[in-house]
Amino acid sequence: MTLVLNEHMDPADIDDGGMLNVLPSGTPVKYLGILLGHALPAHHQANLLNDRFLASFQQWGCRARTIQGRRLLVNTMLLSQLWHVTAVVPVLPQLVARWQSMVNRFILSRKTLPTDRYRPLVHPTWMYDIPAGLGLSHIASKLRAQRLARLQLLMRGPSPLSPPLQELVLRQYQRTMGLLHRPTHPYDFLDYYPCTSSTWLTLRELHPLWVDVWSQWAATDPAKRVQVPPNLTMCLEQPMWLTTDVRMFSNDNHCTGRLAQFPETRRWCLHGAANGIRCLGDVVARTGRWPSQPDFIRMMSHANPAAQLAPIARANRIYHHLRRLHDNIVATHHGSPETAQALPPMPHRYLAVVKERPTPFQLWPKCLVRDLACHATVQDVEHPKATSTRTATDDIHSYVRRVRRILRRLPPVHSDVWLRLLYRMLPVNCRFAYLQVTNPSAVCCTYNCGAVETEHHALHAYPVVQPLWHLHACAWGAYGVSF
Repeated sequence: MTLVLNEHMDPADIDDGGMLNVLPSGTPVKYLGILLGHALPAHHQANLLNDRFLASFQQWGCRARTIQGRRLLVNTMLLSQLWHVTAVVPVLPQLVARWQSMVNRFILSRKTLPTDRYRPLVHPTWMYDIPAGLGLSHIASKLRAQRLARLQLLMRGPSPLSPPLQELVLRQYQRTMGLLHRPTHPYDFLDYYPCTSSTWLTLRELHPLWVDVWSQWAATDPAKRVQVPPNLTMCLEQPMWLTTDVRMFSNDNHCTGRLAQFPETRRWCLHGAANGIRCLGDVVARTGRWPSQPDFIRMMSHANPAAQLAPIARANRIYHHLRRLHDNIVATHHGSPETAQALPPMPHRYLAVVKERPTPFQLWPKCLVRDLACHATVQDVEHPKATSTRTATDDIHSYVRRVRRILRRLPPVHSDVWLRLLYRMLPVNCRFAYLQVTNPSAVCCTYNCGAVETEHHALHAYPVVQPLWHLHACAWGAYGVSF
């Protein structure tokens, strides 16, 4: 099966007497579950995957009656349809949000249609928290982990196990970076943000999948990316033009990132990058020390016709800003211990401590990559199981582990009711007070006893249930157990 890669190809060039099956432009062919073809509609594969994923909820919706059962069903049978395709196909954020909403709706309320309305009875912080919450899958974090794993494969050095496309992708990044690319530092793009409106970056040279990989990397937490303080050499070799590192910024208007927003200044800085000045180390390497202001402007303006006609605006402020950066970095590392300066040469500064050794990002274990990719909703809210004697996070985690061990021994429906009670997720009528505008008795007991239906009323104070508790209290009271 042959694909037409050029729609202007002469049919005579591929006429072989019918031995080749040539697909016309716009017609896809499936290979290993992925649709390939020329001039396919935008997001064609993702839209087909979305339709199949949403339809699977109606197919499997009747198989589980509890939260834990539906969570297991989603992780094994439903989400597994996504991971094979999303590993190589970029997905729009709107589509990911729709998938996440459907997963939450199905697990928490057993809804099987995207149009079904529901009201989540637990805070989003505890939906995705594994040690203290329900542990629902956060699809956006899973997709980011896939992109970071793909980036790790790209960054591993040439070896017999390296993917064949490694050299091709690095070449695409080189063309994308343009004058900012350094052959000695092929991963400088990690310090930049893939801005579509930037005139310094040519994103059309990069495949959409790798643009998504770059965007997901740029969206991670900078503090988690750099877990080992860089030494003096790494800091001086770090890119200094339009990077995302907060150490390259300042609160005043003399920051290079702000000054380079002006067209004339931006062209002058880009011409300086073409002259080989891309980091602070390049400035110092020319003379062995930090140059004077005229020497710096002369290095930046070499072979620049515009600089020969008139002085470049804001060049003095850029010089002083870069000098302050250099002096601060040198002063910071002046009193550093020798062990911190003795790191082996690295092509980038993204290191973490693994087994008491600084390890570059491409060799990080999966647990660190998952932690870097996790970006589920986290807010400072009180845990449903927090009490006056159980306020510390470790105490709550220990209590949740004990509860989970006990719930495994109970019947599924009994376990589900207990879990909902502990997380305050029972759909009792007192939660729907906003309906009293149209129905004043909306918060009253379902069985018309006249009382407000709370969790305590439904499971303890209801007239039919209360005698049962009294019976147990009398029976267990002989053993010192009170209810």
